[in-house]
Amino acid sequence: MREKAGKHSWKRKAAYLVLLLAAACAGLQRPVPVGPGIGEKTIDMTASSYRFTPNNIKAQLGDTLILKVKNTAHIEHNITVHDPENYEVLSVYLPPGQTREVKIKLDHTGRYYFFCRIAFHEMLGMFGQITVTAAR
Repeated sequence: MREKAGKHSWKRKAAYLVLLLAAACAGLQRPVPVGPGIGEKTIDMTASSYRFTPNNIKAQLGDTLILKVKNTAHIEHNITVHDPENYEVLSVYLPPGQTREVKIKLDHTGRYYFFCRIAFHEMLGMFGQITVTAAR
């Protein structure tokens, strides 16, 4: 019996390595602009297994983003947002198969960083940014 367990342990290690390599390749997607004008903007977002889509959003100072985040995974997730000064703006639990509205007032220019706070999810690629620029 011990020998069989040893044979399978290398498969587990290989699978873990592949997962880590995939996470290392995961990065920011192409930027998604929220549209012209300043005001409330709604974006549909999915939280899947270790990824937010979209995960790279462009907005303007003064916008209020309403993210409709649907957790399409069979496990729990979370979305936590930090402002450009690294203060936590909000943290919302995302139950499996459900959608939550997350409202963010963008009152600073710079990068708002969002991520899943569940252990190792951020490390596996579950993060993103909202780049806020001054209105033109």
